[in-house]
Amino acid sequence: MPTVYFKPNHIIIKMNQNYALFSRHLNTLILILSIGMLSAKLTAQTPTPPDAPMPGMVTAGDGLVTIIFAPPMNNGGSEITSYAVTSNPGNITVSGTTTSLTITGLTNGTPYTFTITATNTIGTSNPSFSTPPITPGAINSIWTGAKDNNWSEAANWTNGVPGIPTNVFIPIGFVMINQPAYASNITVAPMASVTAIAPLQTNQLTLQSNVGSMASFINNCFAPVNASIEYYLTGNNWHIISPAVSLPINSFLQNSANEIPLKNGKYGMMDYNETSNSWNNYFTSSTSNFFEWGKGYGIRRTSDGTVTFTGFLTPSFFEIPLTKTGTEGWNCIGNPLTSAIDVNSETSSFLAFNASSLDPAYACIYLWDEQPGYTGGRNDYTVISKAPTGFTQDFVAPGQGFFVKAASNNAKIQFMPQMQFHQNMIRLKATRAPWPAIRLRMAGEGDTASTIIAFNNTMTKGLDPSYDAGLLRGTKTVNLYSRLVNDNGKDFALQCLPETYDSLVIPLGLDCKAGGKITFSAETAQLPADCKIILEDRTSGSFTSLSNGASYSTTVEAGTSGIGRFYLHTAEAIAANNNASTNLTAATGNETLRVYAVHKTIHITGNHLNGSIARLYDTSGRNLGSVKLTSDNAQTIDKNNIPTGVCIVRIASPGGNEQTFKVILME
Repeated sequence: MPTVYFKPNHIIIKMNQNYALFSRHLNTLILILSIGMLSAKLTAQTPTPPDAPMPGMVTAGDGLVTIIFAPPMNNGGSEITSYAVTSNPGNITVSGTTTSLTITGLTNGTPYTFTITATNTIGTSNPSFSTPPITPGAINSIWTGAKDNNWSEAANWTNGVPGIPTNVFIPIGFVMINQPAYASNITVAPMASVTAIAPLQTNQLTLQSNVGSMASFINNCFAPVNASIEYYLTGNNWHIISPAVSLPINSFLQNSANEIPLKNGKYGMMDYNETSNSWNNYFTSSTSNFFEWGKGYGIRRTSDGTVTFTGFLTPSFFEIPLTKTGTEGWNCIGNPLTSAIDVNSETSSFLAFNASSLDPAYACIYLWDEQPGYTGGRNDYTVISKAPTGFTQDFVAPGQGFFVKAASNNAKIQFMPQMQFHQNMIRLKATRAPWPAIRLRMAGEGDTASTIIAFNNTMTKGLDPSYDAGLLRGTKTVNLYSRLVNDNGKDFALQCLPETYDSLVIPLGLDCKAGGKITFSAETAQLPADCKIILEDRTSGSFTSLSNGASYSTTVEAGTSGIGRFYLHTAEAIAANNNASTNLTAATGNETLRVYAVHKTIHITGNHLNGSIARLYDTSGRNLGSVKLTSDNAQTIDKNNIPTGVCIVRIASPGGNEQTFKVILME
């Protein structure tokens, strides 16, 4: 057993004839071993706190300073466990394990110095010498676009090309990033747009929105970008939204700034169930799953304003599966990109890529566009097909949700970079020349509905997939629709027809649960000036012109649904004089013979009419009389004694040639 002797400045350990003498000098123990006549002197250092780190580069930002420093030359014989930087004034301290630390919460415009300490398992070093004074402050650079649209051109900025500590604001215009770009934060105003074809590194990209426009960003370099996306919503209306980022649903709902209404534990937001063809239950604070890219969600906001989604942006290319496990196949999806997408151009649009995945009679998209006075029984869906009617936009805004009808289960929908383009004005229509079109409206007891007929000579009287758009009826109680001229048994919200206006009779359908008084009117776009719109009511036997702002009122029974009563006729008018354009209908033959009607007077013009016979028939073939023409180039037939409606006029020349015309007689 060894014997230990403790002395004031040394320790002696004796074991048999061997001695160990430890003599303390400062932090050093001197060990002397004695074994017989042999002895050795060994020196060992005990661990101590480390030396101070060496300050290096110091940079300032908006309310912050970043310090890079070197580790201590001497770690005190123990591994460094942490570093700390302390400000003067303010005595703000930030700790960490790396040799670069950022101190936030500083006052812009105030000079600061900083000291650094290092800590190991024994203790903390003395503070380093102070850094030179540095003053934090925002480094702001605002886009002017004074020279061109190049991000990397200094002349386009108020404070030079942005760098890592720079806060960037782009108030208006278009910016192209074609070289790697850096910024602390980037804010893009609603009337500005940015395309990145090179990597963009930023702490956060903010895309702003207001009542009429939204910032646009196209990320073609496929680098991840953290973003905060604003979507403007009108208060107390339902919208369908498809967020550009994925984050927990309940964290979004519980953000009070988003003003999502809450009642009895249920928020004003939900998703759609394709199988049951209905909306699911409202979300609650327990709805913890994440928003899905490309999926649409029904949402309300308490008042007019923006909702904000924060996270990493959707990639520019991806696909989502549709489902068709129920009887209908309606899927609620949307545009999850941060720019508008083209819907209906022939080569690079949403429908160009995806029409084959959709039901042929419904190969289009259906936007919810709630109008004032909506109470839940009205169909406020706007249809966008490949037909540019002039009544609807031909693009989908960033974050806009919509419905599509799947052709089959697991059909794929693609979102492609080619679809993207900048369109800041949310309601602005694109520049494709619109086709001639009629929007027929029906107004009932507090509710309205409409259907569209468009014309182009490439269309047929049968089904034209991705141009004709079947009706999304849902559970709505008021609908107006048409059937194809070559009827396939389906109801259509949009029908496209050839430009043979003088020979078209279009069946109309009406759903009106409440019944009562209804009023028809028509709005036209690019329709030829001499084309007239005639509404036929077969219950009353009347024909009414809806041209020039005219309307027709009648009553329908409660529970009215289907076709058979109302028909739309189009006819080219050949004006005989300046007064003939009112209540004017017509049918046209060849270049030398024309027949048209003004009220109940039939006008016949052409060459060598003398001696021809004009015979009149109704649509059932009943003979209404005949007249021998005595004029050589123009004659009128006054038939006030025959009923209003369609009249067939057959004109036989003395040589035996016969031509047939259709006119509509009205009071």
